[in-house]
Amino acid sequence: MREIVRRPAPATNVTHISYDNSPRESMSPPPDFRLWNPRLALGLALALCACGGPEPVMGPDGVLRGHGGRGVLVVAVDSLRADHMNFAGYDRDTTPVVDGMLKSGVAFTQTFSASPDLIPSHASLLTGCDPYVIRQPLPENPGAVNFTHRWRVPDPAPSLAAEFLAAGYATACFMDNNTLLPELGLARGFERFDKYQGGATVDETDLGASRLGRRALDWVRSLDEDRDWFAYIHVNDLERSLTRSDERWNTYFDPRPELDEVPPVLASHRGYFGIPERLFPGGHQTVGEYEASYDGFIRQMDNRLGRLMGALDSAGRLDQTTVCLTGTYGVGFGESGLYLDHGSLSDVDLHVPWVIQWAKSAQLPRGELCTSLASLTDVAPTLLELAGIPLPEGLHGVSQLPALRNPAGSPLREFTFAQGGINSGFAVHDARYSFQATIQAAFGDKLLQESWYGQRENPRMRLRRHLLDRSAGTGPGDMQPSATDPERANDLLEAGEAWYELMEQARIALHKPTWLKEKLDEQVLVELKQQGLISSEVKR
Repeated sequence: MREIVRRPAPATNVTHISYDNSPRESMSPPPDFRLWNPRLALGLALALCACGGPEPVMGPDGVLRGHGGRGVLVVAVDSLRADHMNFAGYDRDTTPVVDGMLKSGVAFTQTFSASPDLIPSHASLLTGCDPYVIRQPLPENPGAVNFTHRWRVPDPAPSLAAEFLAAGYATACFMDNNTLLPELGLARGFERFDKYQGGATVDETDLGASRLGRRALDWVRSLDEDRDWFAYIHVNDLERSLTRSDERWNTYFDPRPELDEVPPVLASHRGYFGIPERLFPGGHQTVGEYEASYDGFIRQMDNRLGRLMGALDSAGRLDQTTVCLTGTYGVGFGESGLYLDHGSLSDVDLHVPWVIQWAKSAQLPRGELCTSLASLTDVAPTLLELAGIPLPEGLHGVSQLPALRNPAGSPLREFTFAQGGINSGFAVHDARYSFQATIQAAFGDKLLQESWYGQRENPRMRLRRHLLDRSAGTGPGDMQPSATDPERANDLLEAGEAWYELMEQARIALHKPTWLKEKLDEQVLVELKQQGLISSEVKR
C-alpha cells in the first residue's frame, strides 16, 4: 500500500494586513444524537480547571454543561469563490464585513474544497474526512438509486458536532437546501437539526441567510449565558441568486466592458460553453453582467453576515464567539467551460475562502493572511484544537493552528485532493500548482458530453491532464494551455492515485458493504489505522 504523508512543502508565509472600519448594513428537533465518553469528559474537565477557566458542571443527563458561554459559529456558503473576496486582492468592494473580521482573525488564502458538489463538500466540513469515504459503495448494476442511497456518513467516521456535544457544548445546525438531510448521517451530534424550509413563504427575502440567521440567533439566546455552543449555518443564497432578479444587487456593480461575450443557452440540464436552461435567468446578458450580478449578491451576503454578527454583539455573545466563514465550492463564468454552474475540478470551483474571527480571549495572530496550503477537511480539526478538544481518530484533515503559531515552521500539507462533479478523475493541489487528471463530462447525459466533445454518439473520452501554475498570474480556470512541468505533473498524478487508492480501501472499511464477498485484508486494515485514516475501533 502506498502511503501519503502530509509532509513539509515550500515554506509557509503569513502576511500582516490592516483594514479600515466598514459599516454593517441593518438585516421539530430530530432525535438526540448524543455521543458520551466519560474518560473524554473527565479529561476535558481537568484541562479546563488547569487552565483556570470556569469549572464545568455535570448535567442530569451525564453531559458537561457550562464552561463560560463560549461559542463556535461556522457559516458555510455555497458558490463562494476565493478570488472574488477583497482580502484576495479583488478589485470590487464585495466583502467589507469579512474584511472587518480579519482585524480580529485570519484568512487562509490557499484553501481548496474536497469536492465541487453540495453534499460531499458539506460532509467534509462536518466530518474532517475526504468525502470520497462518504460515498456508499454500491454493487455493480445497483438499479435506480437516489442521493440518499449514494451518500451516507458512516457511523465510525468522525463528527465535528459530536465532539463538541461530548465536550458539553449545545449544538445546532441550520440547512439551506433540501438535499442536506439527517438521513445522510449529517445530523449526528446535533441536538437541533433544522432542515431546509423553502417554499413555506412567498417572500424570497425571508429565505436563506436572513431566516437561518434569525433562527440561529434565537437558539443562541435561548441558552443559559454560561453554556458553550456550536452552530453550523449553511447559506445557499448565492446559488439561488444566479436565477433571480433583485435590482439593487444585480446592478450594485457595473459590468466589465471587456466581458462582452453573450453565452448561448443550452437545451440541456448541464453543459459546457453555454448556460443550461435550468440556470437561464431570462434576457440575454453578457458575461460581465452575470459576473457583476454575482458580485452584487456577494455584497448582499456580506451585509447579512454583518447583521448576524451585530446581533450576536448586541446579545453580548460575540466577544466569546469564534466565527468561521468558508465557501464550499465556487461557480464559473466560462473559465473552466461552465457558466453559472459548478462541477468542474478546476480552481474556479475548488479554490474557496476560509476566514476565522477569533474569540476575544484567543492568543492567536490577528489581521493576517496565511498562505499555508489547506483543505476544507482541515476546518474540523482546527476548530476542535482551538476549543481544546482532543482530536478524534480517523480525521483526514489537519489542524492549521500550528501554521499560525509558527509561520516559519514546516508547512502541514504537501497536497490537497478533490474528486466529484461532472468529470471522473481527481484534482491535486500543492503550494504552487493545481493539477487535474480527468475524463471530461463522464458523469452526465449525451448532451453534456456533446457540449464538450462536439459529438453526441460514442465520443472518444480520453484522460485529460491539465497543470495550472497559480503563481504565473494567468488567472483561474483550465481553458488556457497547461503549464509545462512534466516532472511535477507526474508527482501530482502519482499522489492523487495513491490517495484515492487509500480512500477506496477506507470507505470499504467504514461502510462494510454486505454485498462484498471478500472482506478487506487484515493487513490493509492495520495500515489504514496506522496512517490515521480510520479509527482503531473499526473491525473487519
